[in-house]
Amino acid sequence: MRKLLKSKKAQLFVIEAFIAVSVMLIMVIAIYEVQLATVPPKEQGYTELTYNILESLDQSGILEEYVIALKSENPDTIGNVQEKISLAVYSSIPENADFYFYCKNLTTNEIVTSSIINILDTDQVNVFTSEYLITEVNGEFDPYSFYLAVWIVGV
Repeated sequence: MRKLLKSKKAQLFVIEAFIAVSVMLIMVIAIYEVQLATVPPKEQGYTELTYNILESLDQSGILEEYVIALKSENPDTIGNVQEKISLAVYSSIPENADFYFYCKNLTTNEIVTSSIINILDTDQVNVFTSEYLITEVNGEFDPYSFYLAVWIVGV
């Protein structure tokens, strides 16, 4: 009777060990599959995204409004338009991204210093940039180039 009881305990132990190993194996496979399923973001899409942001800012008239505000040199007006640009950009990029924006007068070939929004993080490796040209402001030929750089923070 004791021998039968010991053999059943041994069988139970073997079954428990088999179940434990099976569960651990399933967990390892599940973790590996999750890692494979997690695809890093496409880098090519961010350059297109930055251009689309600049294009939508132009279509909504914000870029022209920004040039007019910069020419007026009124800090309140410039600040209001910069806030619009910041909101538009932050609503279009991922939450863990940041951006750098400025305007360049192509007539003088100089960056308009009051147009700079944010500071470019020089430590970032993957910076996605686009440049957008507008040629007229208020119906007159006045070429300006807008530069937008986007990067993922912490990558």
